[in-house]
Amino acid sequence: MIDTLKTLKKILNNEILLPPPNVDGNLRVKECAREAKIKTLDISGVPADSVAFTLDHIPNNRSRRVCFKQLSCYLDPTHKFVNKRCDLVIVSRFKRRWRVLILDLKSDKPRLRETEVQLKNSEAFVAYTLSLIATHYPDDTVFDPCFELVIVTTRTKKGHVYRPNDARFERGPFREVNPIRYQKGQAKIHFGKLIGL
Repeated sequence: MIDTLKTLKKILNNEILLPPPNVDGNLRVKECAREAKIKTLDISGVPADSVAFTLDHIPNNRSRRVCFKQLSCYLDPTHKFVNKRCDLVIVSRFKRRWRVLILDLKSDKPRLRETEVQLKNSEAFVAYTLSLIATHYPDDTVFDPCFELVIVTTRTKKGHVYRPNDARFERGPFREVNPIRYQKGQAKIHFGKLIGL
């Protein structure tokens, strides 16, 4: 199974790969959008057997910028829903189970429909990528990963105040998680909390 992770790292563009978790299992994700409230998310407890990458890459070299505007150049870019993507993907083995974490950083008022499209598109793209590995390396891919769709948000639930969107978020196809600590654009969270443990 570890070979699957090596193969995944080989077939992904180096520019989208994040540094592996450090020896303490910490991984840092940065958000470049000016309006983002969470600028840096530190995730602790990330398994050593993990590959982390972004589907929302903004390259430094402007000449290559065009190729990262789409999930695939084979899809018409005028249909915006096919190119929505998320901030972070972590493929890992955690407590004897293979997990694919699809995560996006949001602020106080995430748009439910747009967020769902981002996460579902990213899930479909990652599932396709893993299916390519299974097609070409069938002996190497005997796992059935569990996909976890999550947003990390600064949105807070204020006591007994009725907020109609709360119920919609709870019924949605993804989970909303608040960071353990959030201060001045920096947030911290444990990997286990992100995957619902």
